[in-house]
Amino acid sequence: MDISDAPPLTTLLSPGGTPVRNLSTYDPSPSDGFIRFIAGLLRHSFVLAYSFHESARGTMRMLEKIVNEHVAAPGSSKLSKHVPSMGTVHTPLALEAAFDLYDNKYHITQRTHVPPSEDEVRHILNLAQVFSSSGDLQFISFDGDETLYADGKNFAQSDAQKLARYIQKLLCSGIAVALVTAAGYKGAPEKYEVRLDGLLQAFHTDAVPDAALGRFFVVGGECNYLFEACRVSAEVSAADGRCAVRLREAEAGWNDAHALWDEAEATRGLDLAEASLRHTAEALALRCRIIRKERAVGIIAGGAEAKARVPEGSGSRRMRREVLDEAALRLQAAMANAKLAIPTCCFNGGADVWCDLGNKAIGVAALQRRLGVRPAQCLHVGDQFSTSIGNDYAARLSSPTLWVAGPKETQHVLKQLLERRGISTKKTAPAAWPPSTRRVSVFSSHQALPLPDEHVSSAKEAEADWVRG
Repeated sequence: MDISDAPPLTTLLSPGGTPVRNLSTYDPSPSDGFIRFIAGLLRHSFVLAYSFHESARGTMRMLEKIVNEHVAAPGSSKLSKHVPSMGTVHTPLALEAAFDLYDNKYHITQRTHVPPSEDEVRHILNLAQVFSSSGDLQFISFDGDETLYADGKNFAQSDAQKLARYIQKLLCSGIAVALVTAAGYKGAPEKYEVRLDGLLQAFHTDAVPDAALGRFFVVGGECNYLFEACRVSAEVSAADGRCAVRLREAEAGWNDAHALWDEAEATRGLDLAEASLRHTAEALALRCRIIRKERAVGIIAGGAEAKARVPEGSGSRRMRREVLDEAALRLQAAMANAKLAIPTCCFNGGADVWCDLGNKAIGVAALQRRLGVRPAQCLHVGDQFSTSIGNDYAARLSSPTLWVAGPKETQHVLKQLLERRGISTKKTAPAAWPPSTRRVSVFSSHQALPLPDEHVSSAKEAEADWVRG
């Protein structure tokens, strides 16, 4: 199929060529329907109740009951009527206990002018999920950027010494741990090792047992590639300059969903996504570059070359959030109209936009099958839940979730989780941080696709190889 003839793009224009406006799919607020619902109930209590403390606790007690009802019968629950966007809830939520703990620390019920915010409700929901999941937890997965490490940095650059220690304690207590990321590096485990530099070095420095290392995984490209942690000899490490604790690619066939994907359909999906991105770049005069990989296609800031090519445009160094949201939503519309037989994830990565074949729900579910665990025994921690154009959003289908806003919040929720399981979070011996000084540039060659009037001297160009999430 010629991508210039892609039919989904015609749905973005009226017969006269005017863009069709559609606001129904866009919600720019960093929240979701359930959080807004809870915050609204607490706001009423704050304004009207004689004792906000007692009223708020009663509200949380009532919410616990209707969440339990939703877990048992989501299609007909009272919660689904109040919050139509409410999806799957895998476990009950200990909302009253979580509210009490949060209130004991921050004394929100003693405030007289400022009711609980939606961000505070997010924290309370995280605590409630930790309380509910801690006892039977078998597997925890993490997003990458703004969850395990700072955006665009690696683990060692993110002041994450405590986080590394907490992850080790999870592994040594028998819990499987995985990084589930959009970054897709087929056959290149060393590229993930760069992002995890610091964590893998800590595993080596602290002599994490082989049995615990065997419970650490990386899922790349949302659900397309699986890597496992392993240990090699000091001689091998000295010869290739990589850490003795490293990643190796798992055998093919680890994800049953891949067997159902037709390659021609996969190519059609990527062609359509590329066509959508080209159309968006032209319509919005974006100074961007289009990158196509085996299982993904996306746009990144185009640099000086794109600025020269598109003098009256934007995005050469960084594209605005609104532009990225627009591109992601156009991608979603194109994929929906195409009725593709393969699921896709079209998302705003914070500095780029990508369409991946597959999504994190598939990746998390595949690891659950491999480990023999149920969704209720799992947690997924991420920062991209606010709208359907965040790539952690799909993980809710396969696992309970914790919504964080940076590695420090991840550290805090893991501390709560370990303490609830009776595991000390204290360090056993002082250690220098970061445990390595490795600063490999995260760049590699991929197919950099020219825009229609762009001249490229080679089919291969260096590009920013990491993507957010």
